[in-house]
Amino acid sequence: MAMKLRQAALRAAIVLAAVAAFAGRGAAQTADTLCVYRSWQSIFNQRADTVVVNPKIEVRSPYDYDFSTADKRVTRSLRQRSVAVAIGDSTWLISSNWIKANFKGDCSHFSRFVPLFFSAKVAFVQWLRGGPTFGGVMLNMMVGLVTGMDTGVGMGGMYNGATAPFYHLDFATHTVHKVDSDYLIGLLDAYPDLLRRYTMMKDYQSTPMVNSYFMEYVDRLNSDPSVPYLF
Repeated sequence: MAMKLRQAALRAAIVLAAVAAFAGRGAAQTADTLCVYRSWQSIFNQRADTVVVNPKIEVRSPYDYDFSTADKRVTRSLRQRSVAVAIGDSTWLISSNWIKANFKGDCSHFSRFVPLFFSAKVAFVQWLRGGPTFGGVMLNMMVGLVTGMDTGVGMGGMYNGATAPFYHLDFATHTVHKVDSDYLIGLLDAYPDLLRRYTMMKDYQSTPMVNSYFMEYVDRLNSDPSVPYLF
């Protein structure tokens, strides 16, 4: 039904074997198509509500993407009405306008379209103000593979990506939570073994360690039959 995070991680691992730091920023590139989703039902079913042909993709930073077309009405609709967009079948970006209109919490600083990761049970984004990051490197490489465009990736920024925090979209309370150590400990209360391993780590409060154990939490959540679907 929805894209499985483990499958996405496997594809990302293949990509990351060949990628690195985000270099050129700000240049608009053209992709053949951009799939546009206007509801989470469409996202989970991976059935686009519309397809934009030959959109311009502007990579302002690894966590700040924007899109435009020759038709100003289409561009306005893309920016104001979409929930998320997809380039190919693996590169997902969510509209910060949609997040800010539907969620409270740690999201006021998000820019335009930001990287989205999701399964049927959990959704989150990753954001950092400027600079080369792991997620940005992955996204730019994925965009390059899918569209054939030069996104300026090289080998430098993989570690920086580990320091870009995740932001959990809590659909129950319509709140965006930055996944720091305190928030992660609250999530891991449901899985005492993970919590114990996490808090035993010497650098458990560091963002790379938080990110690593958050992904372990996501894996556990996805395989837990007692956890309901988001919708």
